[in-house]
Amino acid sequence: MDAERRRAFAARAVAAGLMLMLMGLSGWMGSPGAMAQAPKEQPGRPPVLDFFKDGPMKGDLGTVAQIDVPKGFVFTGVEGTRKFLELTENPVGGKELAVLAPESLLDGSGNGWFIVFDFDPIGYVPDKDSKDLNAETAATILEAIRKGTQASNEERKRRGWTTVEIVGWERPPFYDPATHNLVWAIRSSAMENGKVGFGVNYNTRILGRRGVLEANLVVDPNKLQSVIPTLDKLVKGITFKKGESYGEMRAGDKIAEYGLIGLITGGGIAVALKTGILTKFLKPILIGIVAAVAAVGKAFKSLFGGRSAQK
Repeated sequence: MDAERRRAFAARAVAAGLMLMLMGLSGWMGSPGAMAQAPKEQPGRPPVLDFFKDGPMKGDLGTVAQIDVPKGFVFTGVEGTRKFLELTENPVGGKELAVLAPESLLDGSGNGWFIVFDFDPIGYVPDKDSKDLNAETAATILEAIRKGTQASNEERKRRGWTTVEIVGWERPPFYDPATHNLVWAIRSSAMENGKVGFGVNYNTRILGRRGVLEANLVVDPNKLQSVIPTLDKLVKGITFKKGESYGEMRAGDKIAEYGLIGLITGGGIAVALKTGILTKFLKPILIGIVAAVAAVGKAFKSLFGGRSAQK
């Protein structure tokens, strides 16, 4: 793999494409009693995570948007996100903007989940292919992603990482033309310590004038359905800054080389094009291989003392 593809690989590994969280996040969370004493104003929170700020507040998503951070949630910007991803043993690609999470992510209670935001400046993404997001196309897209994941497993093996299999749609692709939000979720499986674990990659893409704001949810699959309503409310709290929204596109703006289906397929595009899948929908584009699993377990053990959460 050449240097450019390696950079693309790392950039997409955390937030874009197939960021699949293995089952058992709560088991990775440790007991707050195992931690060194945290600052008094943040009981139970490891000092190493003091770059998180408490809501309510307005959080900047780079220079393109803001998000309302409610009370009971924590937020960190670009620099804090880099630190968090490194602590959780995730590659840092350089496009990450922020992490937003409930306070429970930081207190060792085992109830945590988080959202990683990043922005891909690919230009204005035409949404004309939204009419093609039907059941037949969804099946074809899934097959392309499955083939792309199989290809990325070769790179994962080389790195000594767990390989991943695509199970199916957790939520088929859905596009809301009023908000210009695209949502889809994929269920995956992987072997972890001799046992099969299941993960869900839940993706939200908010189209903007100059690119796509990406919100990727990392959560225990067993808790996904209970978290989705909160996620939807948080996404509604995102506002593009002046001149950055989808509706403010002007003649002469950069236009992305692909549409909604290209956003969904991610790492599956290269294989799909090579095998002829999706050629009726996609223009040829060069992409890197997508890494399929965010390996956060070891880091949570180190942050919270390595013991299972108290029930």
